Amino acid sequence: MKDFDFKLIIPLAIIAYALVLISGLFTPMIVNAAKYAQVSREIFESGDWINLSIAGDAYDQKPPLLFWIGAIAYKLFGVSQFSYKIAVIIVSFAGIFGTYRRIAVFKKNGTTCSNLSFNQPWLFAFSQ
Repeated sequence: MKDFDFKLIIPLAIIAYALVLISGLFTPMIVNAAKYAQVSREIFESGDWINLSIAGDAYDQKPPLLFWIGAIAYKLFGVSQFSYKIAVIIVSFAGIFGTYRRIAVFKKNGTTCSNLSFNQPWLFAFSQ
């Protein structure tokens, strides 16, 4: 039996992933995602990138990178649900590409590893 070539699946997986993400761009955000978007909005409005807050109260329950990315997206695209979600999608793809490049440096099968990270359930769940 011929060895299976994962390179054939990559275009189909990317199309399927893009369709799932695009369909989620226009749905309401769940409670946690809305809270994170609010923290990003407050960073954007106040200009304070260090002292995170939500409704004026200090917020230190999560690492700030996601909030900073959201605030940058608000600065680039304006404050909207769409701009916050598109930033998360772009960062997700950057993570997948980074996984591929890191593995490819060591001459391993970067395609297989990036496929594994590409198809993780958390990637779909947190991109919605």
